[in-house]
Amino acid sequence: MPIRAAVLFLSCLLGASAAVAQTIVLQDRRGDDHGNGDLIYPNRDDLRPGDLDLVSVTAEPVKDGTLFKVEFGRAIRDPRGVVTQVGQIPMDRLARNGFYTFNVDLWCPAEAWRSTGSSPGRRRSC
Repeated sequence: MPIRAAVLFLSCLLGASAAVAQTIVLQDRRGDDHGNGDLIYPNRDDLRPGDLDLVSVTAEPVKDGTLFKVEFGRAIRDPRGVVTQVGQIPMDRLARNGFYTFNVDLWCPAEAWRSTGSSPGRRRSC
């Protein structure tokens, strides 16, 4: 199952409940981080092939909710020694847990079958 469809399926599945009953793992083939062949990486020095290669998404039940884990083709690099383009602020002072090159947003619609297809934004619980 393509990872895009699998994540959509997972979103619909999780829309019915705030927590999953068992661990769900969706896997995608390594090395296909160019989508259908038309996607290219942003022109940035801090992104390399494999950085955006989504390898797996896991949803596992935990007390009071669901824990999501996302695995990429490469480990997230340490921000030490990297500075912002504006202001030259060291990224290790700004980056939360060393995660600075991109974000992962998982959409969990509250009403999966009657969804408008729009995302409510970040900092929203499912």
